[in-house]
Amino acid sequence: QQLSKKWSYNAALQYKLLSTKVSTNDSSLRFQSNNYNAHWIEIPVSFSYQLNKSAHPFYLTAGLSGAYAFASNWSYADLSTNVFYYDKIKNRKLFINAQVGAVYTIQKNWLMQVSAEKSLTSVHRKVATKF
Repeated sequence: QQLSKKWSYNAALQYKLLSTKVSTNDSSLRFQSNNYNAHWIEIPVSFSYQLNKSAHPFYLTAGLSGAYAFASNWSYADLSTNVFYYDKIKNRKLFINAQVGAVYTIQKNWLMQVSAEKSLTSVHRKVATKF
């Protein structure tokens, strides 16, 4: 949606599948490999600034998003025992993310975008360490 000649904003609803594979060796040299997944629904809101006025405009974008992890099996690493375990209480459900990027218009309805995203919240809640 246009806000002015150079500024616009965009809001969307996205689904994301985040996945990682962790491989470890325990003290008895047994190899273990686990897959961890998270399914997110995310609502990003971004603002764009048009740098040039041409048939192929170039934009800089930035925004924030809120995400809800409706299903995940992220494990928590206990560094004192080197064991990964799942703890539903330690896993967060809500996340805030920031995005920045650049967009180049190839043709009227064809865009090329390069962007980076950084979560402003961690996957796991911080817990107090006992001494």
